[in-house]
Amino acid sequence: ALMMGMTGTMIGAGDALSWQIADYHCPAEMFDELTDALSEAADRPAIEAILAAYHKPAPAPHFALMKPEIDQIFGCKSLHDIAKQAERHANQGGEASWHQALSHKCPMSIAAFWYMMTCLPVPASNEEAILRDYYLAVKMTKRPDFVEGVRAVLIDKDNAPRWAPETVFEINNNRLVDLFDFAGMKPLPE
Repeated sequence: ALMMGMTGTMIGAGDALSWQIADYHCPAEMFDELTDALSEAADRPAIEAILAAYHKPAPAPHFALMKPEIDQIFGCKSLHDIAKQAERHANQGGEASWHQALSHKCPMSIAAFWYMMTCLPVPASNEEAILRDYYLAVKMTKRPDFVEGVRAVLIDKDNAPRWAPETVFEINNNRLVDLFDFAGMKPLPE
């Protein structure tokens, strides 16, 4: 999860099945037919039977085969150690894209994901998770990085954002504790 969330790496069906993120694989060209069949399902056993009927073998996993490399980089105990380890692997095949992402994407977004996944308790309920995500989204969109990202990608289209802070190495745990301090925030609108 850290590799995907911190780098924005997309995975395919093979990895999703291998990592048990998904239970079934249905090719995109069958989605409409699957959706129609599911809309007629009356109960969970019917849904399970339909999913099993449409399940097709997925392509071979890619990232699941890189588990040792993923663990070596993203298994580090601190955000800074992850970034340093990725830097050490900057010229090594698939790992190069991770270093590229960690050194070019929004450092505060990377740090926020790392902190949420490694330092905060798992939410006790779906409602708590949604509320945490909502509060974090409110706080992140008020940061200058949000406007800068919009400018770089959508307005000027130069894809050269000037992040503040510029790197994850400039972010300490105090900044992250402040980011996740939701005291006094308004509740989620109903």
